[in-house]
Amino acid sequence: MAKTNLSFSLSIYKKEAIEEAMHAYGAYARFSLQEEPYAIAIEIEPLHEALATKIIDSFCNHVLFETIILHRKEKGGAL
Repeated sequence: MAKTNLSFSLSIYKKEAIEEAMHAYGAYARFSLQEEPYAIAIEIEPLHEALATKIIDSFCNHVLFETIILHRKEKGGAL
């Protein structure tokens, strides 16, 4: 299966959100995480080639969703 490299800026995304998304999508892809000074680099290898694009897009959306939840919690807001 083809691997894809993604980079999530730490000025926007939370590491915890990325890790949660990796856990949630663990049945659909293999991941490796590399911390950089201003970003988190992810190598993602979808386990189902026919669904690779959907898995990657859904994973990215999940990271954003988890980040929004964490930002709201930090501000004392509800989900």
